Amino acid sequence: MKFSELFADKNTLLLYSFMYGPNWDHPCPSCTSLVDGFDRTWYQVTQDAAFVAIAKAPADRINAWAKQRGWSQIALVSGGGSAYQADYKCQGDSDDMQWPMMHVFRKRDGKIYHFWGSELPMNHVDTVWAYWNLMDFTPEGRPDIPTPPQNFKSEFLEKNYLNQD
Repeated sequence: MKFSELFADKNTLLLYSFMYGPNWDHPCPSCTSLVDGFDRTWYQVTQDAAFVAIAKAPADRINAWAKQRGWSQIALVSGGGSAYQADYKCQGDSDDMQWPMMHVFRKRDGKIYHFWGSELPMNHVDTVWAYWNLMDFTPEGRPDIPTPPQNFKSEFLEKNYLNQD
């Protein structure tokens, strides 16, 4: 699929790169939380803009995870074999070193322009994360936990990201 096709019939594209590398056992729990919310808001968003989630994992593994999570709305694509994640700072020095990033692109006069990106890796997508934004409204504020509650862990993530000094 060509990048331009992700826009479908819209002039704006929201493209969320979630952390799920080709050798990972599961995607990132935080990214999973984000895509859980994105899948549920896809219908409203796509009235005005295209909305797609991309990961480096192979399409069959992304689709299997989507089925397990009940994702049925948001378009999911594999960036395997593509330079997108490297070009747009969604990964480190290998396909398995992924970063969560939201990018927005705009089509105008037959050209595609980068409109906005979610800051820098590790300071990523709080602006679009419904869980943390909603918890900010509560009297207690955000819970002191690294990720919203999930019922799974990613061995790859724990070994390669979380247990580093």
